[in-house]
Amino acid sequence: MKRFGLVLALLVLFGTLTVGTVRAEGTYSVVAYLSTLHEVNLDNALSVLGGTREGDCVVAYKNVNGLEHPFEIRVYQSRVEVWYSGQKAEILKVLRVVDPSGVVSAGDVTVNDLYIVHVLLNTYNDLVSGGAVQEGYDGIELRSMPQGIKVWYHYAAGRSKEGTTTGSTITVANGSQYVVSFEGHAGNAYDDRVKITIGSSVIFQNGGASVNSYKVGSWSGSVKVEVYDSASDQGYAYVVVTYFDGDVTISNKFGFLKYIDIKPYTSSVTFNFRDALTGQPLTGVTVKDTDGTVLGTVDDEGSLELARGQHTLTFEKTGYWSVTKTIDVQNDTSVSVEMYPSSAAFKLENFPSEITIPEHTVYTLTFTISPINTDATYNTYLSLSGLSDVLEVRKDGSLVSPENGRYYLGDISSPTQISIKFKAGEQGTNGFTMTLESHDAVMTKTYTTTKQVVYKVEPLPFNVQMSSEWQVGTNELRISEASGQSYLVTAVLKDSSGNEVWSDSHAFSPYEAHTFTVQIPKEGSYTLELMWNGHTAVYNVQVNPAISLKTRTLTVEKGSEGTIILHIKNPSSSVQYYTIKVSGGFLPKEISQSISVAPLTEKDVSIAFAVPDKLTYDAYELQVQVLQGDREVFKDSVAVTISGSSSDGFIPLGEGGSGTTMLLLAGGGLAAVLGLMMIRRRR
Repeated sequence: MKRFGLVLALLVLFGTLTVGTVRAEGTYSVVAYLSTLHEVNLDNALSVLGGTREGDCVVAYKNVNGLEHPFEIRVYQSRVEVWYSGQKAEILKVLRVVDPSGVVSAGDVTVNDLYIVHVLLNTYNDLVSGGAVQEGYDGIELRSMPQGIKVWYHYAAGRSKEGTTTGSTITVANGSQYVVSFEGHAGNAYDDRVKITIGSSVIFQNGGASVNSYKVGSWSGSVKVEVYDSASDQGYAYVVVTYFDGDVTISNKFGFLKYIDIKPYTSSVTFNFRDALTGQPLTGVTVKDTDGTVLGTVDDEGSLELARGQHTLTFEKTGYWSVTKTIDVQNDTSVSVEMYPSSAAFKLENFPSEITIPEHTVYTLTFTISPINTDATYNTYLSLSGLSDVLEVRKDGSLVSPENGRYYLGDISSPTQISIKFKAGEQGTNGFTMTLESHDAVMTKTYTTTKQVVYKVEPLPFNVQMSSEWQVGTNELRISEASGQSYLVTAVLKDSSGNEVWSDSHAFSPYEAHTFTVQIPKEGSYTLELMWNGHTAVYNVQVNPAISLKTRTLTVEKGSEGTIILHIKNPSSSVQYYTIKVSGGFLPKEISQSISVAPLTEKDVSIAFAVPDKLTYDAYELQVQVLQGDREVFKDSVAVTISGSSSDGFIPLGEGGSGTTMLLLAGGGLAAVLGLMMIRRRR
């Protein structure tokens, strides 16, 4: 009696229930699951239930009459699940009360009274009897997707007296579909019956025996239960109306009103929080859901249970810009979140997580800078520290020239592509610092976005052998494939102006070696490029003179000998033959001398010549020429000064310059005048 009074009090409290429609349409998924106390043997489960093995679970299907789709049964090592997906009416069928009489006797509706739970328990019992799991589980839970739903249960009638009709009713206003679960019993006499009507619609009528069934519809009117048992007072009938929150309006309530709040089906989401510029983990990040609800404060590698479905999450931390990210939660998953310090003005997007470059190759680092706040991205400069071999910087494809070591990018108001081309050096791990400095519109505040860039230089897939000193003419370049792959290598030699002066290609088989013959036309600076599979390795080639003149000036005396010294290198692997010729000046005839230089050696060569006793001038120029066969490979001159030319005390008239002749005449005249003066004084 106390329970009945409590029920009536609740009914008065609820009054006439009118709630706005919530999730009246659309597709739902409802899952009933239990956690086992003992590990499930999936092989045995597959044998017992049939179905298929999909990853870490066994999936089977149970067809049920009256449902559009079969139940999907999922058996994992630690739990058993029964899923059903469908439109509203379908989901109501699996959430209906299976045994109304038991509900009445218990005075309430629980999860255990629902049909989907009976399917779950039957599956569990099959697994126990089949030896797939030991008996014992951790309770039953009911969840829904994409989010939680509230299901109402309204008890509508009760037991009848002998030979009487129970007319206890409720009124159901027209609305969306709902489920009427009913159970009853009457005698077998002519007038014995169980009859259930809603308005003018007969939901069920039985002329005797028992009934336990349900129907789905959208009737409107009073729910009336009629029971007549002429033989005894054991006739009874019960009705439970099941509906979604707000789908129907109930008045004239009788019995009890109960709802089950089915929580959303959740999955564990693990968060990886990082400082976007340093890569360091972050702690104490506040996570907010789509509606602004704070879900929790999480550290790096921390997790939250989120309802399955789509969430737009906002991440906040003091000293950092907030981040908003939309995720679709369907299973246990992890989410990576990069947060930028509030002192930075840019996000670095499409930035490679790892940079690996073959040695000596040219690499272009391309990424996008996106303003976090466009009020902080005026007058932007890019600086690169620790990167010596920068070839070029581009902004949205346009070349940017350096200004005192910095690159002016201007005002950035939208995502902008930046590319930095540089040459990698030797093997090892290298790095440089990239800084974006920007300002507010009035240049009163400075923002700094700094990124440490680390890249790894790996060996080439082939070995390169070349001369330590290149020479004019023929040079050898040997490449040995070392990776066990096949590919084409194209070698190109360019001069200092970027013009191609030689090229050749070879298709390498695994571990094959090949020697290229490189022809260099003249001395100077060159670039050797080796191209394969979209990569280009670059080497600087300097061709220094193989022959140099060590004696550019020389002082000799008349009647003596002089010596001219040349330095000759042979960087090749074969003997080189030369002919040295000296001519011109005071030499009566050309001097010719043949020499040879051993492979990979260098030496000085002396060319001696005789100086005549009588010479007209005090300086002469001798021509030095070196031939290799008939080809001239070197030409220069030597300035020879004749010592002692001014100490002879006499220069023949007519020789020397006109200035010297006039000086001698003046001197002779002065001597004659002095002589006459001395004679006259003696007299």
